[in-house]
Amino acid sequence: MVHIACIGKGKEKYYTEACEEYLKRIKKYTKIQIIEKPEYKLIDNSSFAQTQKALDIEAQSIESSLKGTIVVLDSCGEVLTSEEFAKFLNMHLSPDITFVIGSSFGLSENIKKKADKIISFGKMTYPHRLMRVILLEQIYRAFCINNNLPYHK
Repeated sequence: MVHIACIGKGKEKYYTEACEEYLKRIKKYTKIQIIEKPEYKLIDNSSFAQTQKALDIEAQSIESSLKGTIVVLDSCGEVLTSEEFAKFLNMHLSPDITFVIGSSFGLSENIKKKADKIISFGKMTYPHRLMRVILLEQIYRAFCINNNLPYHK
């Protein structure tokens, strides 16, 4: 089973519709669950200590959702091709794999330390809600690659 543990709720209709479409496609291959935990509210000029406190609180809320192989998405992680990602997913799908997407502040070091793998979708920064769509698309693409379907070209 695939779990996607996210900080923050998908609010924008265009993101939620894209997520729903990929979830529908992925469910043909495996069970999938999105777990949303609240994002800690900070003011714009928060100090480093306040931001770290927020990340720690977010980490505590998400810890109980971590099951099986833990994969953290972070710009400092390993960059994989779609084929490499498909192979990794195929090897770690059973019984569970959990992908973790942090908030707009990032992710606590405590969660990163629990990760079995840290992967990056590039050095650019994406909105965390868009990252959810990108991850779902790549999971769907991985199933297509692993099942020799023409979606991946």
